[in-house]
Amino acid sequence: MYYNTKTVIRGVFMEISKEEFVKNILKAQAKRRRRREQEYKATVIESMNRCRKKSSKRHIRLEGQR
Repeated sequence: MYYNTKTVIRGVFMEISKEEFVKNILKAQAKRRRRREQEYKATVIESMNRCRKKSSKRHIRLEGQR
């Protein structure tokens, strides 16, 4: 096992501990997960709004045909 991990940040080698390395990875994963959840919620809301618009237009057309 390696306890010191070399990472490249803006072209500069930095020695960081394994704990720090794992923490950085977990932080990046959490950030990615949050962004994915936000995108998912946005698409769900958008599709619901689209369905609502379509159903409201259909309702108007039916009233006009009577």
